[in-house]
Parts: sequence; C-alpha cells; structure tokens
Amino acid sequence: MPRRFAARPSRPAALSGWAEWSDTKDAPRRLGIAHAAVNGSAFACYALSLALRRAKQRPAALGASFAGYALVATAAFFGGELSFGMQLGARHTAAPIEPPADAVRVAAASDVPEHGVLRVDAAGIPLLLARTADGSVCAVSAICTHRGAPLDEGERDGDAIRCPWHGSRFALRDGAVVDGPATFPLASWRARIVDDSVEVSPFGAR
Repeated sequence: MPRRFAARPSRPAALSGWAEWSDTKDAPRRLGIAHAAVNGSAFACYALSLALRRAKQRPAALGASFAGYALVATAAFFGGELSFGMQLGARHTAAPIEPPADAVRVAAASDVPEHGVLRVDAAGIPLLLARTADGSVCAVSAICTHRGAPLDEGERDGDAIRCPWHGSRFALRDGAVVDGPATFPLASWRARIVDDSVEVSPFGAR
C-alpha cells in the first residue's frame, strides 16, 4: 500500500467516534475522552518511532513502537467497554434478559398515575406503566432505544413519553417512535388489571 494512504482509514473512524461521543454524558463521555487521549498518545509514539527510524536510532525507535502498541491495546479495551459495555453506537434496549414465561404482577393498579408514568421491574426488565386516554393500562420498555436513557425521567406528552436526553418521543400504547432521533421502537408488553394489581407479560407468553 502506498505510504500516503496508510493513515487514511483512521480518519473516518475518528469522525464516527466523535459523532457517537458528542451526545453522550457522564461516564460514557469521560471514558470517550480517555479513549481519544490514549489513541492520540499512541499516534504520537508511532510518529516518534518513525522519526527515530529515519534518524537511524533503531533501539529507541523500537521502544517508542512498543509503547505505541501498549497504548493501542489500552485504547482498544476502552473502545470495547464503550461499544459493548455501555452500548455506545448500538441499538439500545433493556439489557438482554430472558423474559418471564408467565404474567408477572408488578404494581397495584392504584399506583399507576393518570397523567404520568410508573417505572416497574418485571423479572429484572425495566418497564413503564401508564394509563391511556381511554383508561386502560399499557406497558413498554423503560429504556430509550437511542442512547439508553431512563424514560421514567422524561416528560409525558399525551399518550407519548419524551426522552429526557435527546427528545425522542415514543407512543405509550405500543412503543412506536413518534419523533426521533430514535429509530427503533420500544418493546411493548401486554398489561392487564387482575384483582386490583397490574400484570404484565411479553406478547406470546401464557
């Protein structure tokens, strides 16, 4: 490969990484800064190694090269945590947990507000309960599919919930995307009131 093309593949990677990082916050933002700083340091080590090789200082050049390799490995670890641990740039739903096979009682019917939402736990899966305009109870995932925000901290807008981080809106009845930037709908669950309690179950369960 001609030398003038060698550095080009890193440019789109850096741009896409910056785009993903630009609307993060808290721990992902801090780790993203560390990831970029370590990658930048690795680049500096490789540039120094190249300069030392041209100056015929091979032992020092090898040392700088190994330092760059160690930094690249560290940056890769950070990048893996961002991608797989924090799901940056991935489809964001609740963490993959096996849903219950049967209906689960999650709240008293009186606890579900008429105009807000109630976050509940269904066998380890976070859900939102809400009453719609006709008085029925519905249940959808409590995790925004765009960046994993907790939707119970967002504002209810009619029969929709607005993400507190980036403003995506989802229909509470079926989880459909009303407004972006989210593109994937929320998982929707069957909800019903039994003996003054709310029972939820995945569609298809008993």
